[in-house]
Parts: sequence; structure tokens; C-alpha cells
Amino acid sequence: VMVVVDKIREAKSMGTRECQIRLLAQVAPRGDERAISAVCEVLTDFKSHSVAVREAAVESLAEMLSDTRGSGDMVAFQCLLNTVTQDSAHTVRRAAFELIPTVAVGPQERAALLELAMPFLTREDLRGQPLFKPNGDPMSLCSEAIGAVGKCAARGDVGVWALLERRVVDDAASSARVAAVKALACVADGNILSSGGRRSTIHLLAVGARDTNPAMARACRETLGELITAEGATMYWG
Repeated sequence: VMVVVDKIREAKSMGTRECQIRLLAQVAPRGDERAISAVCEVLTDFKSHSVAVREAAVESLAEMLSDTRGSGDMVAFQCLLNTVTQDSAHTVRRAAFELIPTVAVGPQERAALLELAMPFLTREDLRGQPLFKPNGDPMSLCSEAIGAVGKCAARGDVGVWALLERRVVDDAASSARVAAVKALACVADGNILSSGGRRSTIHLLAVGARDTNPAMARACRETLGELITAEGATMYWG
């Protein structure tokens, strides 16, 4: 592992460094702190590395992370958090945002990720709001933020549920709408399902299941099925 790490640091060209980073992901054991730290060094020093190298670093990091929480994963979490907020390339930020929920396993990490993600859901870029763009904002990270919120928000959080519902209805980007539909199933609990105020959600999903966008229709059907079988659903349907 250290031989490859040294080659990454000593590489004379970006192409060579990218190849060595991908090689490291293949030879390093999952959760190897030395390998994870080396890749995080590349992401931290983003100004010195090409976008392709940083993209390779995020992809390789995904393969290196351990299945159980380790010290290397904690290093990766902080690195990915910084990458989302500081990297100059949208593709790198998006990839980091997609990966970071896998290492946000502790309460402090989940809280930090929610703090990062929630402003994307409350941004005034929905239909009828000042920042709305009819075709969506290609540089937005809202879809990734919604996915993070779905994985980290507490079940039964009515405020998050309401924000997700609004995204399903009024977000111009189909990817954000699909992500919001999927996240609804993650946030639901018995109390939400038994609330009369949530009946509008089921109607919303039923209509969405006939959407002309196949991804949206499939997500609505799957989420509707999960809500029907969720704990507390009998109270809801009654």
C-alpha cells in the first residue's frame, strides 16, 4: 500500500497520479487508514490536482471505506464534508455529496451532514419563488442534499417531511423530485402516517405513479408501497 501511496505523491503527471489512485483502491484493504488518508490528501489539496484526479479520488474512496466504522472513515467524512463546500468542480462536489452519507454513521456526523444539506431544501428556488428556474439549475446539488437528508433525518420529522413534499410538487428538476419521493419513505413513521394532514402525500404519490417520467413513476410506486406496509399504516388507512 505504501509503495502506491508514495507513487501518488511523487507522480510527475496528473495522468500517472490518477492511475495510481485507482490502483490504490484495488490493492488497499477496505478501511486502510493509510490509503484513505492519502486519497483525502489529494481532495484536500484540490487546487494542485486536476478535476479528473479528484474525481478518481472520490471514486476510489468509495471502494476503500470499511463496512464498519473505523478511524479512516472518520478522516474520510471530514474530507468529504470539506470537498462538498470547498472544491471548485461541480462534478467532484456532487460525487462527494453522494458518498458522504455512507460514512455519516455517528450522531455528530449525521448532525453535521444535516446542517450541510438542509439549506439546499429551504433554498427559494421552487415554483413561484425568487430563485426558480423553469428548467432547473444544472449546478444545483439539491438532489444529493435530499438523498443525504433522507438518510440522516430522524423518522417522524414533520418539518423535513413538509420540505420534501414541497420539493415533489414544485421543484423544476425531475432528479430532485425523484430524490424527494424516495426520501419520504425514509422519514415516515407511524405518527406521520396516522396524521390526517399526511393524506395529501398518498394522493400526491398516487398521481405521481402515473407520471410520464418513468423514474418518477417508479419511485412513487415504490414509496407508496413502503408507506402502505410501514408501521402505523393501519391507522393511516383506517
